[in-house]
Amino acid sequence: SYEKFYTEITRKNVPYFAVYDFDYEKLGEGRRNKIIFIAWIPANADIHDKVLAAASKQVLGTKLGITFQIEGTEINDIEFETVLDKVRRLK
Repeated sequence: SYEKFYTEITRKNVPYFAVYDFDYEKLGEGRRNKIIFIAWIPANADIHDKVLAAASKQVLGTKLGITFQIEGTEINDIEFETVLDKVRRLK
């Protein structure tokens, strides 16, 4: 579940990159899923880790061919409802 995933990546104060198959309900259109790239780089992470992660995220996302990216530096940036809102706005 997304909640388990979210808990795992936010329990430590280190950057994570993930490709996630996000299942959601689009109002009036039924169940959907979207492959998303999540770049979690906590604002209070070690500065060396943040610099390395920031430099790597663009290259990694491009190499994976992922077109939709969620970037998070604060915990609420990658909460389920925030991600759901962003994904639902996609055409």
